[in-house]
Amino acid sequence: MTWRAQYYGCLAMIKKECIRTLRVWPQIFVVPVISMSLYIVIFGRILNIHINHINHYNYIQFLIPGLLMMSIIGTVFNGAAHSVFHAKFERYIEEPLCSPMYDTVILLGFVLGALFRGVVIV
Repeated sequence: MTWRAQYYGCLAMIKKECIRTLRVWPQIFVVPVISMSLYIVIFGRILNIHINHINHYNYIQFLIPGLLMMSIIGTVFNGAAHSVFHAKFERYIEEPLCSPMYDTVILLGFVLGALFRGVVIV
């Protein structure tokens, strides 16, 4: 299989992952917002953490970047893993595996699809 065909196969896998990502948008946007809100409420209110300044940042400014990265990394990893396992259980992972596409191209398609999901979250 030529490199051009490999390229188009990878683009098809990325397109499939992007469409799947946009189809399940509530899982991408609503769930991380709810979990970040719960972390802020639980750590800030219920535990009565009153940190005035941490290196000239208040509590919320200190907490938000970590929560954002936690939700982005978790969503991207779970999305990529779910794509692979869903394809395995629904038995359509066999189609790209039986095709003349290289294994690295298939993996690259899944990884770049997960990267798109991470960029959409930000």
